[in-house]
Amino acid sequence: MYTRLHALLSDLTQRFQTGDFAGVIGHYDFPLPLEMEDRKVLVTRPAEMERLLRDLHAARRHARFAATEPEIMAVELPRRSRFRVWVRYHHLDAAGLRIDHSDRIFHCRDRGARVLIEGLQVTRLPRAEMRTWLPPRRISA
Repeated sequence: MYTRLHALLSDLTQRFQTGDFAGVIGHYDFPLPLEMEDRKVLVTRPAEMERLLRDLHAARRHARFAATEPEIMAVELPRRSRFRVWVRYHHLDAAGLRIDHSDRIFHCRDRGARVLIEGLQVTRLPRAEMRTWLPPRRISA
């Protein structure tokens, strides 16, 4: 399971960094509950997720993050094919030095051939300027 999850997170990270938002979105199931520290939204459609990803991508550029590396901190034992994964993302500058980190909890479902993300909690955002990119309202169709 660890190998599958590491491959999933590496793929998500690589696709996000290159701007392949459709590839990122393909790993999520909708509607998607999304919690960012104290803000909660429900992303009901892939197009809404793409807007959020584009905004986050721009905020990362503004914060001068050149790359991100995922580190799996813990994996919950699955119950009825559902489980959580605690991940720390290390954010690197252009020289490859770690300049910050963020923490996330992925709520996943094992569908056999693939793992889908059904919910996401960001328990720590990097840097103060990153905290303003998410609107403090419910996102709906």
